[in-house]
Amino acid sequence: MPLIGLQKSLWLVAIAASCWTVWLSRNGKMFERLVTTLDALLFHSKMRALMWARVVHNECIFLESDWWSWPVKCCMGGRSMRTRDLV
Repeated sequence: MPLIGLQKSLWLVAIAASCWTVWLSRNGKMFERLVTTLDALLFHSKMRALMWARVVHNECIFLESDWWSWPVKCCMGGRSMRTRDLV
């Protein structure tokens, strides 16, 4: 199934946020001898993706509680809002 529109954009934001999180973790390990757990990597990747998605798609309202389970469905507002999603 090809990704289009908002789904594709969120996918690319998630990939970029994950790569950036891994890069920062790598730098912490190499230069400061920090150890990062997998749980911390996942948490920071998802939070970073949420913050970046809020900036990129300022016409949408991303609810943090919904972001953790289903990022695409947590977007409400602008052109992506549908009445059936609010019920």
